[in-house]
Amino acid sequence: MSKEEVLKDIMQRYLDLVSRTSFRILCDSVDSEAVTVDVFTSVWAHLDDFDGSVPMRQWILSLTVRKSRLRIARRRLMYVFGRRPDLYFTSSPKVLDQDDYITKLAWETYCRASSGMSSVQRIVYTLSVLEQLSEDEIADVTRLSHHRIRNAAESAENRIKAELEKYGRADSYPEYKKFLRKVRDDITEKIRVEKEIRDIAQPPVP
Repeated sequence: MSKEEVLKDIMQRYLDLVSRTSFRILCDSVDSEAVTVDVFTSVWAHLDDFDGSVPMRQWILSLTVRKSRLRIARRRLMYVFGRRPDLYFTSSPKVLDQDDYITKLAWETYCRASSGMSSVQRIVYTLSVLEQLSEDEIADVTRLSHHRIRNAAESAENRIKAELEKYGRADSYPEYKKFLRKVRDDITEKIRVEKEIRDIAQPPVP
């Protein structure tokens, strides 16, 4: 199998995971798209060095987490210098029916709460609550200690509950999580990103 075919296979298996995870961490379609392209660009660049000592899924998620953290840092820097006033832009899911409308409200609540979270809290909450990874899996992906993972998850949940409390909905948090897990990025964006990534693997025209 050629390197181009290997990349195509990896994209088919993990594009949705990378797009979804980065979108949930960043609350922003534009930044999520950039991270997704960065992740698979790195995969392409380092594919020959991948020896299988860690599972492919763990490697992909580790890249996604690293690139997302860099994107958060970049966003904050741009905010400090006044180049991007919307520090935590919310890209809301499309509303098609009542169920989607509740999901949209849940997502907007999460994005408002995440504006006060550290990048570690955002990442841990995304991996533990939204992606439902185990504590051991999160430790493998992030290299964080179990103690720090538990603290970050608790702090993130407390921020979200405090946001819900503003609307008298703190008791609805368990149901809120179910709707939040339904959030997906726009599939049309992923199709465009997929084309951009595939262009990376195209050999130059002589």
